[in-house]
Formats: sequence, structure tokens, C-alpha cells
Amino acid sequence: MTRRYVVPALAVGLALIAGCARSPAEEKGPAVLTRSLADVENATRTHLTEALAMVDQGEPDPAAPQIGPAPCDGPDDGRFHVTGFTHVTLPAEQHRAVLTRLRGQVEAGGYQVVGARDLAGDTGGELRLRTADDFSVNWASSGDRVWLALTVMSPCVLPPDGKYPG
Repeated sequence: MTRRYVVPALAVGLALIAGCARSPAEEKGPAVLTRSLADVENATRTHLTEALAMVDQGEPDPAAPQIGPAPCDGPDDGRFHVTGFTHVTLPAEQHRAVLTRLRGQVEAGGYQVVGARDLAGDTGGELRLRTADDFSVNWASSGDRVWLALTVMSPCVLPPDGKYPG
């Protein structure tokens, strides 16, 4: 190969390598949102309320949902997520049918279905969803109990002051 071809080939190769390299910011992963505990708790309550409204059978837990922060895995920089929990009382033999109906309903409603499965036996099941704002919404039944559990978990966020709020 003559010098006339080596230099352009080398320049193209270096350009390709540089184009594939990641910047230091990209290597750290996706940006973490900065939000207050109150904002994340309110968003968690909203997702719990919306998910409960989709189930038009049974009786929602009359107590207020349990909601609270927990530290995220990873850097010890104050990152946290908020988890909310409640349940709907419903005969076990209706759980699988309700979860199947919910799956079709939520796909049309803008949720992403992350996973769904039937548990052993005739009644139990699980439905795992993701919202547009990256919250996890999970419905689960053991199949032998009279309630469907609902858990909502926020993505990890960084508090404005950088201190874990829990």
C-alpha cells in the first residue's frame, strides 16, 4: 500500500474508533433525576391510585397505602426510591382473570408490560409493569390468599440537598 492510501485509511479508522468511544459522562450511566421526597411520594400515590382504579372488582384496602423511602444500591450519595404498597381483597379464584384483563387494559393505556406469569395452580398470577416516568407497578397474588398485592416503586432519584431523606 502506498502512502497515498495509508494516511486516508488510518484517518478513517481513527474516526471510527473515536465515534465508538464513550465520554466519561456516558460511562457513568443515565442521569439521575433530582427530586424531593415529597414529589416522589406524591407521584407514588398517584400511580397507586391509578392502578387501583383499573381493578373494578373487590375491595381496596381501607387503610392508607404504606409509602416510604429506601436507599438505592450504588453510590452512597443520598439516592433513594419510594415504594408504596396496598392490596385489593378479591376471591382467589378471580385473581388470574383480573390480571389477564389488566394486562390487555394497561398495554392500551400506555404502560409497558415488563413481565406476566401464572403461578402454579388455577388462581395465582403476577403482572409487572413500567410507567412512562419509569415507575415499577407490580400486581401479585399467591393464589391461595384473598387479596391481590399492589406495589409501586419509583426510579432512583437524588434529593436536592444530596442527603438521604429516610
